[in-house]
Amino acid sequence: DASEFLERDKVEALRETLFGEHSALQVFLKGNSEKTGNAWLNSFQNFLQKGNVLENMNSLYNQAEHENNHGLADKHEQVWKLLLSNLMEFKSIFSEQKMKVLEFLDLILSGLKNAKYRQIPANVDVVNVKDYELVEARTNKYIYAIGLSLTNFPKVKQNSSLLSDEERASINQNVSHDDFRFIEQLNVTNSSKNTFTSLSLINAATDKLVLSTPQIYANVQDEISPLLQLFIKHTKAGENIKREISSVNLLETVEHIGNKRSLISNIGKIEHLLAQEEEKVENDKRNFWSSLFRILVKESSDFQSLIHNLDQDIAPVALAADTVKEVYSDEIYASVSSFERFYKCEYQYFLEKTLNLEIFENIDLNSKVVGNFFHEVFEKLLLSPSLTSENFDQHLERVLQEVDNNYARYFTQDATAQFTWANLGEIVKQTAVILKKGLENSQIKTLSTEGAFGFPHSELGEFTIDKISLRGRIDRIDQFFENSVGAVDYKSSQHKFDLVSAYDGTSLQFLTYLDVLKQTAENQKLWGALYLQLKNESINLSDVNSLGEIAALLSKNMRYEGLILEEYRDKISEEINLVNINRNNVYSEREFESLLELNKKHYIRAGQRIRAGEIAINPVMTKEGIDKTGNVHGCRYCPLKSICRFEANRHMKDYTREVGQKSRKEILDELKGEKS
Repeated sequence: DASEFLERDKVEALRETLFGEHSALQVFLKGNSEKTGNAWLNSFQNFLQKGNVLENMNSLYNQAEHENNHGLADKHEQVWKLLLSNLMEFKSIFSEQKMKVLEFLDLILSGLKNAKYRQIPANVDVVNVKDYELVEARTNKYIYAIGLSLTNFPKVKQNSSLLSDEERASINQNVSHDDFRFIEQLNVTNSSKNTFTSLSLINAATDKLVLSTPQIYANVQDEISPLLQLFIKHTKAGENIKREISSVNLLETVEHIGNKRSLISNIGKIEHLLAQEEEKVENDKRNFWSSLFRILVKESSDFQSLIHNLDQDIAPVALAADTVKEVYSDEIYASVSSFERFYKCEYQYFLEKTLNLEIFENIDLNSKVVGNFFHEVFEKLLLSPSLTSENFDQHLERVLQEVDNNYARYFTQDATAQFTWANLGEIVKQTAVILKKGLENSQIKTLSTEGAFGFPHSELGEFTIDKISLRGRIDRIDQFFENSVGAVDYKSSQHKFDLVSAYDGTSLQFLTYLDVLKQTAENQKLWGALYLQLKNESINLSDVNSLGEIAALLSKNMRYEGLILEEYRDKISEEINLVNINRNNVYSEREFESLLELNKKHYIRAGQRIRAGEIAINPVMTKEGIDKTGNVHGCRYCPLKSICRFEANRHMKDYTREVGQKSRKEILDELKGEKS
């Protein structure tokens, strides 16, 4: 029969594909030489890919999901995850050990045979944890009741009231009649309630009910509950009741309490404490810990590395001249914010900007993604050609929806991101109130948004100080009174221009922006620079007499903060009236020019240290020293402390740079030349 030969040809072709000389399986099994565990893992990975194992597993999973067979899909997923988990464990243990293919396969097979699959169905979307007394009948498909010991099931409540059970019974006997009980008898009430609760528990699950009783509870071996004994005794043949007794596995129990990583962390803390306590005290435990450390160091390479590193200090070493030439060119290209980071801690600048270490970022109100979201909304809003104060709200809704759709993929990563996303719209709308007021004021004109400098083809051109090419973006450039310009910067947290921070080098942004505008807008004067905090202000209702006052109070709280030139102080206060002006943020022309020169010196000094390869671990420290979090100011939000190993209590004296040592008056006197 021709069809029989045709089918045989198909079978042979399939056999050749699966088991032929050039098949993925034969390529993997070829040869009997010994290879390292890493080499076998690479070969096995090629087999999984080229042998279509991964593709077939995905197909089986998708088919089960399509047929709504979630239990089967979950089994496929568990098998695949356990295989990957076993391969990872194999790599951590046998990566450098040589073996033959059969030994490799035996180890993988052994891992899969000993793997544990979860018993709780994966399609249980939510696990509700309730007190036993709150159970209700027919509430969930699967119910797991744990801890049903003799004392807990049924729950026996002790009468702790002033009247004992006997006294209550005596009172009822003398005072009550058939239809009326004078006082509640707790033992009778508890008995009725226990019966009702037990029946509710038995009928709580619609598909499966698991009742669990502990062998040991609170270090005491307890008897089995009489109710559970009753269920077991009256189980009839064929009924769907299964009894399982699982012994206690102490090793598994300990794994839930601690793990290798936490143990290493605790050993490190103990070592530090022992190093700090130089004098011997009564009941000194050092000999015990020293013996324990010797055993750990002997048995574990991880502990060897830990103890070795603890003995080393963090003394930084300057980069070699050849390394500096390789890493830094004579012309330095950097952002303004990177130099602020340099003055907060030189080593953090080195890690982030020289070695380009990437930091995992959670999406919250202070993240870069949220900052870009706000900037894009306000940029598109203010660039709308037909934008007026009358149609402002309509344009805002349109732009907000457009940007919201573009950023949706970022805000669905986790619960924190989703919570942040839910608040962004309100923050934008409240902040936009002050932008709307700016449109209504004829003395304010927005010349540009996201004005760039230092980038290719930047509209504000290049900005260089001592062969340091700086780059950045000014969120908004506003013209006041038709003859002066200034910068506006959006911030997600509260910011004010701080003279002390500018003097110490930790706040370079404002003065740099104004220096850029001074260079590019030669025909215009400078009125200053402002911060606009993006916030959703909360109002205490006890502070208002009527709901109509809320809008006025919100408007009052939404104001610009920043640096104002003395020449424009009165005019801005009278005609613009959107800026907080006080004696601490107004500067004369002479003071302002001195600040610009000081700002340039900060860049020059930083460039000299970078080119010399001098990278210090020197986080800034304020007068408060170590704060409540156990950090100095420069380390408070640093995610790289595990690399530099700076510890405030050990290194504060030798490795910090103290800031805020001079008062505002002393700095102004120095800028005026009255005091060196």
